[in-house]
Amino acid sequence: MGFSSERGEFLKGYDRYAKAVSLTYLKSGSYRTGAGGLCSIFSFILLSYWLVVNIFFALYDGGTVSSSKEVSLTQGLDGTFPHYLIN
Repeated sequence: MGFSSERGEFLKGYDRYAKAVSLTYLKSGSYRTGAGGLCSIFSFILLSYWLVVNIFFALYDGGTVSSSKEVSLTQGLDGTFPHYLIN
């Protein structure tokens, strides 16, 4: 039972969704819960991931790579058309 209580207190420490209470509870201006702490940690991780991914793609633009092969015909001096492969 002690482990669950410690985990709840840990999560309560991260609660950013705590609501203000008019009567102070244990001399605190807000009431923090474990669920609020869990939501706060989850939203922080999600926001951090989004920020890192967007910064990465803003700084590293790999662009698009395309390749093609063409056959070009040019007329020689004797009137023939030799084939050249352009890579």
